[in-house]
Amino acid sequence: MRSPNPTMKSDRISAPNRCGAIALPTKTMKTTIEIDDTLVTDALKATGLTLQQEVVELALKILIQIKQQEAIRSFRGQLPWDGDLESMRTDS
Repeated sequence: MRSPNPTMKSDRISAPNRCGAIALPTKTMKTTIEIDDTLVTDALKATGLTLQQEVVELALKILIQIKQQEAIRSFRGQLPWDGDLESMRTDS
C-alpha cells in the first residue's frame, strides 16, 4: 500500500552492480508497504540479495516483464509473415 505522501527522488545514479553495469538516473518513490515476512525472507534467500528494497524492485521488474511477454504472446498466429523456412534452415 502506498503512503499518503510519497517522497519522490530523482536523478539517482546507482553504484556499479555485480556485473559492473551502472544504472541510469531513475526516479524513486519512498513508500511504506506491508509484505509477508516469509515471502521477503524466502525471496532474499532465493535471489542472494541482501536488501528488502532490492528484492521488491526485482519482483516488480519481473512482474512487468511477465505481463509484457503475455501481451506479446497475444499476437501469436496473428502477425503476417512471408518467408521460406526450408531455405532459412539450410546452411548457405
